[in-house]
Amino acid sequence: DGPELQVAGRALDAAGRPLAGVELLLSADQASRRVVSGADGWGRAGFPIPPDRPLVAVSARSGERVAMSIALRGQASARGPG
Repeated sequence: DGPELQVAGRALDAAGRPLAGVELLLSADQASRRVVSGADGWGRAGFPIPPDRPLVAVSARSGERVAMSIALRGQASARGPG
């Protein structure tokens, strides 16, 4: 097994409070996973990173709202989708 990229998305209400139990679709390149947000509003999933990929497009979707970002191999994300 190679390195894994952790993708996270967060469900918030209109006032910015976390929402539990919201289905999120998290993606890294062509792979996707459905997760459910926890009490803190966050949902997380790990995706394998192919060794030949220096960049990985990531996204988090809830309903019609989508947040997208680019992850660089070997660098921590300052701000992810969600």
